[in-house]
Order: sequence, then C-alpha cells, then structure tokens
Amino acid sequence: MLRRTRTALFAATLAACAAPALAAPAALAPEQVAELYLRVALAHDGEAGKRLNDYLKPAFGGEDALDLAALAAAPKTLDDSYATFADSILGSLPKVDPAQAKPAIVAAMKSQSNAVARAQCKGVSNQQRPNEAQPGQTIATVTYRCQVPALNGGLEQMMADKGDPASMSTQALLDGFAAYRKALDEPAAQRTVEGRIDLYGGDGKPWMTGSFAEAIDVVTDGMLNPSAQAPKNAE
Repeated sequence: MLRRTRTALFAATLAACAAPALAAPAALAPEQVAELYLRVALAHDGEAGKRLNDYLKPAFGGEDALDLAALAAAPKTLDDSYATFADSILGSLPKVDPAQAKPAIVAAMKSQSNAVARAQCKGVSNQQRPNEAQPGQTIATVTYRCQVPALNGGLEQMMADKGDPASMSTQALLDGFAAYRKALDEPAAQRTVEGRIDLYGGDGKPWMTGSFAEAIDVVTDGMLNPSAQAPKNAE
C-alpha cells in the first residue's frame, strides 16, 4: 500500500515527460540519465532534479521538465500519507492505544522511505532499438542495479506472530513496528536488486522518460522479498 502511495505521488506532482519535438544534443549516456531519474524517484534529490531540468531544457522550449517545488514538498506530502496509512491500520486494531501506536506506525513508514532513499543505484548497461511509434527516435532500455537492505519480509510477516488484529495489544504492536524499524535502519545484510527503465531520445537528442517512479516498487519489493536478489552474472 505504501509503495503505491509513493508511486502515485510522483505521478501526480512531477511534470509528465511527454515533451514537444526533441532538439538538443545529448551530453549524458543513457545510464547516467537513468541514475538521475532514480535519485529523483527514490530520494527526492533536488540536485538530481536540477541536473535533469538543465539537461532537458532544450527539449522543453527552455522550460523545466520536472516540478522542483513539488519535489521539495514530497517529504511533507509523504508524511501526510503515513498518518493516513496509520489511521487505516488502527481502524482494525480495537485493543490498541492510538496515542501510542500512531507515532510508532508513522516512524516505521519513515524508516521504510529512508531505506528506499538510501538505495545505491547504478546503471550497468543499455540496449537500444528503434522507436516504432516515433520514427527517427530511439528507445534505450537501461538495466540498473541497487544495493538495498535485505529483509525477509514486510510488515505483514513481521507482525504475523503478534496475534489477531482484533485482540492485539498495544505492546505487541509497538514491538512489531520497532523490530521492523530496526531491520530497516540497521540491516544485518544487503542484497542487490535489478530493474529496467526505458528512455526515449537518441541520435543527438536528450534521453527522457515519464515512468521513472516505477523504481520505487523495484527497490521496495527488493528490500522485502528475498527472491528479488539479482543474478550474480547479470550485466
């Protein structure tokens, strides 16, 4: 649920990258452009957003492709979504004290968001093909890899032994969310996860995309799912 909230946030607050006619020499390789998009999506990185805007300005008539004000406001917007998420959980926990539980839930959600933001991602390769929908343009599929905390499951698994929600105690909930925070903030191990992002441009034109927020799901699922480990021999 939380990762869907973050993805929706970027879809709503960052300007769509469906540009007018492309017309600028590209100064960055597809892997480098993908890394900037990843920093924007995962960490609300204002410097990465500024670099992308500078890179893409010629293709957008001198205007910004990304809304940097919305990017700067993203942490506050996410905080509001965490509070709403906490309220939705507390509605099914009648025995739990909301005054104690809500701050613990929000803190755990922030720990998850911070873990996503700390993911170390690098573009490792790209494969290019003609863009059949736009003759003369190219699609570069960039494969990227991220180092993330290696958890053995998410909140659902962490809370599995805390009892039925209808009878769960405040202390049981606090213990479960504290354990989740610790696993995120002080991970015992890391794993490498792999994703792909399609960029559009090429032939002297800047690379761009409008679907970079999907990386949030790649990283979040990669943290929580042991089977998400990338193949060791993948490039």
